[in-house]
Amino acid sequence: MHKRQFHVCYYSGGVSEHRAYKMAELGRFISTLEQGDQIAVEATGNTRYFVARVTGHVSKVVVVNPRQIRIIEDSIKKTDHNDAKLEERGKSLKGYRNITSIKGIGDKSAVILLSVIGDIHNFPIRK
Repeated sequence: MHKRQFHVCYYSGGVSEHRAYKMAELGRFISTLEQGDQIAVEATGNTRYFVARVTGHVSKVVVVNPRQIRIIEDSIKKTDHNDAKLEERGKSLKGYRNITSIKGIGDKSAVILLSVIGDIHNFPIRK
């Protein structure tokens, strides 16, 4: 899921099909949903908006860390150049490895957190 588009992997009867939609086409995507459908959505900045729009049109919506669900990771090649650059720079930040070891915090979230909080040693150690 990106700011301007989202990718969908339909899975039915052992067959998967991939489609891309622009965010402006979210209504069209929703019109294809059936009450018995289930959706797994990648945790990103747009997730809350997306979930609010599709909830009620399907039987279940689950927000997942893309590292924990292989189909999302494999369904599309990440193409957001800025995210890739941000994540690459972030890997050199002090504390990066520690913070990404926390379940649910991926590369992008770690970089954002570390850029906001700065040096993690500025916080007191809990005893």
